[in-house]
Amino acid sequence: MPAITQDDIDNLDKAIASGELTVTTRNGTVTYRSISELKDARTHLLQVLNPQRGRTFGGVSVSLARFDR
Repeated sequence: MPAITQDDIDNLDKAIASGELTVTTRNGTVTYRSISELKDARTHLLQVLNPQRGRTFGGVSVSLARFDR
């Protein structure tokens, strides 16, 4: 499986913004069944691309801060 890049995330963002369900990347073309499925794919790719970003809640990335004294 080829590495996931920011371009892959950007392609999903463009599709979400336009309402298009078919996304073409350097890896091929995928047609999603719904915008919800497209958003789920985007969330998954973001987690794979940058796992330290934290979890998502309602599509929003959430991280907890830690302060040491």
